[in-house]
Amino acid sequence: PNIITLKDVYDDGKYVYLVMELMRGGELLDRILRQKCFSEREASAVLCTITKTVDYLHSQGVVHRDLKPSNILYMDESGNPDSIRICDFGFAKQLRAENGLLMTPCYTANFVAPEVLKRQGYDAACDIW
Repeated sequence: PNIITLKDVYDDGKYVYLVMELMRGGELLDRILRQKCFSEREASAVLCTITKTVDYLHSQGVVHRDLKPSNILYMDESGNPDSIRICDFGFAKQLRAENGLLMTPCYTANFVAPEVLKRQGYDAACDIW
């Protein structure tokens, strides 16, 4: 799957350091701002990769809860959708509740699903918003 790889973890007693794979291609957000216009084929390929990756996460019971263009990185400058990696799992949560609902509102304001703001519980669908 197109998920950033955790290479190593170091704990010096004061801080924990996560070593991730090097992503030389930058954020999807920067690519959108720089390119301004994507062909239908380009946009479809990017969204297909992201959708398949989110589907994989959900099949594993993981909800990202903070999907946004700045949390989608490219391995290299090619722009190839296969080089996309989803990163920043700081808000991610394993669905474990009996009713399958999450209650903690974790989000970035411009990208939050309406059901998260209602504070009545939400599920993996919040990643699709």
